[in-house]
Amino acid sequence: MSQTIMRAIDRESLLNLPFSQVKISPTDPGTILADFDSILEYFMSHKVNATEKSRLVPIDILPILNTLLIKPAKIQFKRPHIKSYPHVRGIFWLLRGSGLLTVRRNGGYASFKINVDKLHVWQKLNPVEKYFYLLELWWFRCSKELIADGHGWRDSPIIFDLFHFWNNFSKQNDLVFKDIIAYQNLIYFLGNHTVALHHLFGLIEIVEFPPRVGTGWNLKKITLTKWGQTVIAIVNNALAQRVLESKADIYNIVEKPGLLSSLMGSYFADWKFIDFPKSPQTEMKGALFFKVSLHKWSIRIAIDTSNTWEDLSDLILDAVGFDETEHLYDFEIIDDMGRHRQFIHPKSEKMHSFDELATVEIRKTWMEKGQEITYTFDYGDNWQFQLLLEEVKNEPIQKPKIIDVKGTAPKQYADDEW
Repeated sequence: MSQTIMRAIDRESLLNLPFSQVKISPTDPGTILADFDSILEYFMSHKVNATEKSRLVPIDILPILNTLLIKPAKIQFKRPHIKSYPHVRGIFWLLRGSGLLTVRRNGGYASFKINVDKLHVWQKLNPVEKYFYLLELWWFRCSKELIADGHGWRDSPIIFDLFHFWNNFSKQNDLVFKDIIAYQNLIYFLGNHTVALHHLFGLIEIVEFPPRVGTGWNLKKITLTKWGQTVIAIVNNALAQRVLESKADIYNIVEKPGLLSSLMGSYFADWKFIDFPKSPQTEMKGALFFKVSLHKWSIRIAIDTSNTWEDLSDLILDAVGFDETEHLYDFEIIDDMGRHRQFIHPKSEKMHSFDELATVEIRKTWMEKGQEITYTFDYGDNWQFQLLLEEVKNEPIQKPKIIDVKGTAPKQYADDEW
């Protein structure tokens, strides 16, 4: 993993690199901080609804966000989408992955909401802390699902894809593309937004193909900057060394915040911040009021946070009249970091690092009004119930209850199925 990228870098100059000469500011070594804060300020001052299915930025807002960048992407699409604006897509990814920007449903629409507690912390950070926090977030902890990226495992860090990209520079610091197709072949799995983030962080310099009608942001040449060579080599070598020494899975090495600080923090005196502090209130108390919908049928229910997700499943199935015998299920919730967490049937096997058994108490998962949850029952018939948290009350309730029912519940099995 480490040898390929190191062949392109002068080892002696790397060891003697004067980090004191690297000045991190809103526009140096790249424009990531200035552009990130510009788009953050837009969401602070405007109400923006999220797209219904993927929870992305609506098409009509994308060109506005693009104009806020110091170097807007030049595209010639008649009907652009979020992939058409790679810099905006990359920054949106970081905003959602940091938890600064969340999604909540209020009334009929899901909209973006600023996490005020995290915003107050963010605004007090210096440029060094902001830069390296975002860099580590991007490389190790951002979920691909936040930007509807279907490539790769849902909880695999982007660092695995980056290794393959960086290995293209194993013999030289430049990548030159004869035409747009050649460039598109390179980024097919990586994504144009990932290359754009390299540019925003000052890791690469670029030469663009002239924009043409029907084409997006395409590059003719990519060159690793000295800063990019250094940061990539240090991280690449450190990860390879730690895997060899500990024989541990790389997931365990990059899982906890602070890796970049441990490698380069001594070169930057102003670097103190590692990660946002966890909320002081880690458990919910009281009663939760949900609207549960399945096709044209819906119910409103109340359940205490001391109950388990398994209790919530029983309540829903009793209301809809489904037989739960031998059928598995899961509750899926997207947390403020954009991670898809599942609470699964006790007989299921955990498939991902954020999954938990449904026997855990609901209060251990922090939720706010407007939180959406998908409850999937019976993986054969794949019944998907949509839950919306409508109200949170501090007063506990003794047992789960059904408040009202609307519509006719569907039959679990067709008449001739059994």
